[in-house]
Amino acid sequence: MIHLTKIEVRGKAEAGEFSGVLELSSGLQVISAHNAYGKSLAVKAIAWCFGLEPIFGNADNDPIRLPEAVREDLELGGHVNSRVLSSECAITIRDQAGRQLVITRAIKGGDPSTVVVREVAPDGRARESKLLARKVTMQDQHGGFQRFLFGWLNWPRIEVPTFRPGGSEIYLENLAPLFYIDQNEGWTNIQALQVARYGQQQIGEIAVEYLLGATDALKVRVSKLQATQRASELKESARLIAEQLTEALLRRGWRVEWSSHGTISDIVIQMVQAQGARSSACRCFCGSGCALEGYQRANTATPKNPYDATNRHEQLFCSHRRLAEGYTTERAAAHTEPGSTHPSFPIRASIEPAGKS
Repeated sequence: MIHLTKIEVRGKAEAGEFSGVLELSSGLQVISAHNAYGKSLAVKAIAWCFGLEPIFGNADNDPIRLPEAVREDLELGGHVNSRVLSSECAITIRDQAGRQLVITRAIKGGDPSTVVVREVAPDGRARESKLLARKVTMQDQHGGFQRFLFGWLNWPRIEVPTFRPGGSEIYLENLAPLFYIDQNEGWTNIQALQVARYGQQQIGEIAVEYLLGATDALKVRVSKLQATQRASELKESARLIAEQLTEALLRRGWRVEWSSHGTISDIVIQMVQAQGARSSACRCFCGSGCALEGYQRANTATPKNPYDATNRHEQLFCSHRRLAEGYTTERAAAHTEPGSTHPSFPIRASIEPAGKS
């Protein structure tokens, strides 16, 4: 269990230094005070120290969400609108083993792109580091703050699929909205921002399962999403190959009509033999293109010229076959029809000689 034990804000203005400290004990905390006494500042300081400004739609390292009293000017010691020269905030968290972590981040007059972390062991030994607050915060294994924090907390790092090329991970800003209800944005809107920012699939459900420790359910969900994503990629690849194949066959006078379903058992290639055997109709079924083995067998007696257009078409068909084999193997488990041992695949072709009924 991790406990937030202290929130601090301090700085220097033209009228002098200022500071505020809020110490917290374990359990539920209720904070009550008049307006302008720092309640919102204390909460927003937590988000700032953790580098969570993007969850509110703010740019990285932009402290604009923090009150003007720590950014611009404040009333201090009878001086109205005293200009703020420098300011920073810090939070302290402690785990069950007694370890403490103090996270400090500059607001004004310092470098907000970095955080200073001070690790304090139960025996009092301390170590201080400066880490990147936002940029490559998870990828940088030496200077990334989130990478360090996940390691300090012993939180697992889990990759999640996205709607964009490449993958993503569960970030702190995916989890934090579940603990934060903004008085203006509410809870749901803050969480929804994460989908648009990183393009992560089902990140709301993934974040809940992650925090509940339901790692098995989470892995199953991620695996299904990755399988679906891979299936979509293969289907698109199959479509492109079908277009290439259609063009190649039309150059030979063959008309191809594609439908939407087929099975592994349908991968049967019957190619028309030239001058007699080639007068038969040909039906070709394939998961991601066409491997015209029959056509190749029909031409084995003819020497192949590597620079001949015909042979290049046959090489294209052969490459389609190799891709189709990988496609059908990879898709078999996810697309088996009920009551059948044969997975179904998204493309089926009917090929007939052009001009034939």
